[in-house]
Amino acid sequence: MKQEIKILGHIIRKSQREVDPEKIAIIKRCPIPLNVKELRSFLGYANYCRSFILRFANITQPLNELLKGKSPRSECEIEHTDITRHTFKKQKEAVKE
Repeated sequence: MKQEIKILGHIIRKSQREVDPEKIAIIKRCPIPLNVKELRSFLGYANYCRSFILRFANITQPLNELLKGKSPRSECEIEHTDITRHTFKKQKEAVKE
């Protein structure tokens, strides 16, 4: 019998579930998003780990604010502030291996 199984980007062991380290590595390597499309992509990856991140919605709120009123497929540039840069860094750090 297998000790663990990888399924849908998660690793399941006995009664534990964790994010596949490959998924975490993708998030950690992400450069700061420069446009709406890149930000949506980053938030999609981060959202995949949301059940493992305490106060996920609070952490990502400043980044989500950058998307307000923007078309989902837009490649228009976004203007980061010190707060959104800090939020991006904090989000990446919140994803633990």
